Amino acid sequence: MQDDEGYRLGVGMVIRRPDRKILWCKRVGMDAWQFPQGGIERGESAETAMWRELNEEVGLLSDHVELLQTIDQLLCYEFPSAMQMSYKGQKQTWFLLEMLVADDPIDLTESNEFDQWCWVDWWYPLDTIVAFKRQVYRRVLESFSPHNA
Repeated sequence: MQDDEGYRLGVGMVIRRPDRKILWCKRVGMDAWQFPQGGIERGESAETAMWRELNEEVGLLSDHVELLQTIDQLLCYEFPSAMQMSYKGQKQTWFLLEMLVADDPIDLTESNEFDQWCWVDWWYPLDTIVAFKRQVYRRVLESFSPHNA
């Protein structure tokens, strides 16, 4: 779903283990890593979209994780003009989830987005995320950082 300004509305998820490592996923066919994220469909709330995308992208269900925190403010980034997307960027609601079970439920076989995943240290994504998403990722990790203590 796109807003009046040309942004795709979506959700992003930081998935944390109890040892404070976070899930980092590699985009299919690219050397680009990111947090799971996805679009909000017409008539869907951000939270409903998050639960749907969680399952579609990494194979997790609501009983695999606990919702710890939400950033209520939409965070946005714009795509570089060279990417020539059908929308100018994304506005996202972000969620922090904690794994309640072992890693085994993560399943990328149905994912059209990712082909690899790993657990990384809290601030690691800021060194590896594409530049146009870095500011949003910094705000997300800073907002959720009390859960990293």
